[in-house]
Parts: sequence; C-alpha cells; structure tokens
Amino acid sequence: MEGLLCAPRGRGTDSVVVNASVMAAQEAEAERLRAEEVQRMLEAEAAERASLEEKERRLRVEEEAREQARLAEEARLAEEARLAEEARLTEEAQIVIEASLREEELLRQEQEEEARRVEAERLRAEQATRERQGQIMAFCTRYGFNNLKEPRRDGCSILGATSIYALHQAAKLGDAKMVKMMLEEGASPLQQNSSKKTAMQLAEKKNSFGSHNAVLQVLRNNTFGGA
Repeated sequence: MEGLLCAPRGRGTDSVVVNASVMAAQEAEAERLRAEEVQRMLEAEAAERASLEEKERRLRVEEEAREQARLAEEARLAEEARLAEEARLTEEAQIVIEASLREEELLRQEQEEEARRVEAERLRAEQATRERQGQIMAFCTRYGFNNLKEPRRDGCSILGATSIYALHQAAKLGDAKMVKMMLEEGASPLQQNSSKKTAMQLAEKKNSFGSHNAVLQVLRNNTFGGA
C-alpha cells in the first residue's frame, strides 16, 4: 500500500495537472477580461447616455433661451409699436387741438373784426344821423319850421292860411339831398299840404327842363320803391 501511495507520479500525470491549472487560470483571466469588457461597455453606454442627456439638456436650455429671446424680441417690438402708436395718436390729437385752436382764434378774430365793423357802422350811422338831423334842423329853422312833423302856416287868418311841410319846401326848392335826408328821418312822401298836394306833385309843378328831376327820382324811389 505504501508503495502505491508513495509511488512517484509519471510525467503524464504532471502534464494533466499543469494543463488543468493553466486552463483554469486562462478561463479565470478570460472571465475577468469579459467582466472588464462588460464593465467597459456598461460604462461606455452610461457615458453615452450621459452625453446624450447632456446634449439634450443643452439643446433644451438653448431652445428655451431662443424662445425667451424670441418672446423678449416680440415684446420689445410690441412695446415699440405701442409707443409708436401712442406717439402717432398724441401727434394727431395735438394736430387736431392746434387746428381747433387756430379755428377758434380765427373765429374770435372774425367776431372781433365783425364787432368792430358793426360798431364802426353804428358810429358812422349815428354820426350821419346827427349830421343829417343838424342839417334838417338848420333847414327847418331857416324856412320857419319847428320840425319835420309840424307844418308851417302861411297867411294872416285861419281861413286864408295855407300849411306846408318841410319836405314840401325842400321839394319845391329842388333840394334832392335835403329831400332824401328828410325821408330817411321819417318824413312821409305821401304827406299832403293844405292844398292836398304831395311833395312830388309840387316838384313836378316846379320842374322846368329837368330842374327837379333828381328830387322826383328820390321821391319816386321812396314812394313806390322803384329805381
């Protein structure tokens, strides 16, 4: 038995043992390499995913930044448009206000000018009336009349006296200017004297070669409204 137990190994047996050990070591190394390869692949995949996620994140950030920039630009343009519209409306309103003020000023000036014209006309009319009344009064005084309305009586007795008005006197004299002024002051061209004669009839009687034509024309214009 001892001989069997202690019998030396043959070369073939040692070779098998060595080959088995080598093979085991090689398998272990291969397993380790496979594990490392798997680990590298996993790490590469993780790195790639991380890179893709980072790229996607950067793209999202850039897209958000572009969107914010776009919105900001739209807001800026909208604000500029709003301000431009406000400025335009303000300018238009100012133009309307200025035009209205100019129209009001022109109207005021026209009204003032009209008021001055009316006042000047009134003053001229008053002056003309005073001058006319003064000339008429001078005429009445010269020829013995108290005024335009009261007749002057000629003759010594009531039965033999005749009455004549200042208008008749001016018509007889052929004084067209005085006749016109008397008519403007209210003398009636239809007023008759005591002989039932109007100023026109007296002027026609006195008319000689057109001497009283001017008086007759004035009386016709005021009696009939003719030319």
